[in-house]
Amino acid sequence: MKRQIRRGVFETNSLSTHSLTMCSEEEFEQWKKGKVLFDENYETFVKVSELSNKDKEYAAQEYEDNKDEYSKELQINGVGYRVQKQGNDLNLTLGYSHPVIFKAPEGITFDVPNANTIIVRGIDKELVGQTAAVIRTKRPPEVYRGKGIKYADEVIRRKEGKTGK
Repeated sequence: MKRQIRRGVFETNSLSTHSLTMCSEEEFEQWKKGKVLFDENYETFVKVSELSNKDKEYAAQEYEDNKDEYSKELQINGVGYRVQKQGNDLNLTLGYSHPVIFKAPEGITFDVPNANTIIVRGIDKELVGQTAAVIRTKRPPEVYRGKGIKYADEVIRRKEGKTGK
């Protein structure tokens, strides 16, 4: 089994060995276009034009398997809290005296379907989760009013406030 785990890093896993292979930016771009195939036996790249028809089918399947994109959805709750997309960056208005500008790391894209939702996308699962966690730390949800940034599937357990005598 071979799969891409980061930009330019391929993982090979068989019954007896587990290895990671780094590649150059040029090889990675050719792999992305489907012109080369990662050969796990020799841990090198082979041109697709030199392969048999059966191997070309495997190459096409490998290319389709590695096109998967991971995503995390964040929701912003609170009066006056909102998000706007500016180029590749996010402009977060979170109740501070200044707007918070969050720059997108390389390989991460943001979708903002409405003013209270952020979708973080990328091919690196770890980087997508880390980016979503960093955005969430800008204003984590608070337990009394539920204001802040939370994951879409996260449930905030609300606390009861002070009670009068």
